[in-house]
Amino acid sequence: QQNETGTFTGLEPETTYTVYARASNALGDSAPSTIQTVTTDAAEAPNQPPTANAGPDQSVAAGVEFILDGTGSQDTDGTIVEYRWTQIAGDPVILDTSTPSQPKATSPSRTSAQTLTFQLITVDDEGEESAPGTVNVNVAAVVLSEILKVIERLDFDLVTQGDVNAYFG
Repeated sequence: QQNETGTFTGLEPETTYTVYARASNALGDSAPSTIQTVTTDAAEAPNQPPTANAGPDQSVAAGVEFILDGTGSQDTDGTIVEYRWTQIAGDPVILDTSTPSQPKATSPSRTSAQTLTFQLITVDDEGEESAPGTVNVNVAAVVLSEILKVIERLDFDLVTQGDVNAYFG
């Protein structure tokens, strides 16, 4: 390349180049200056996005705590700095994200079974986002006969003041 500033662009990484200077004026060109060799540095690898791993699918009873597990997520050239969990199917639950890679929630209590689906996106230390990972939490139905057994074991006192009211106790 010919260059008046001494800055060269488009050079290949890890390549040796020979550089010399020559001046020219109205009388013509000068002889080349001392020849220098310069080797360019290795190319810096571009940042790779992290990989989100939302953990294995789970099966839980109704009304119990469960823990999602994103600890299998990876960033091969940096560090994961954020775990973004989103529920995308099932009755809404509240995620406790005080441990971002392993949030907790309580499964809903319904008389029919259901599947809760969660999506995880991880973000690395350079702001790159992963493709989403998903996990299913299969929640068993509440068994009505079990509820009735609990009610049968409860003690109720009947207090009346013209009306019939039942109070637990």
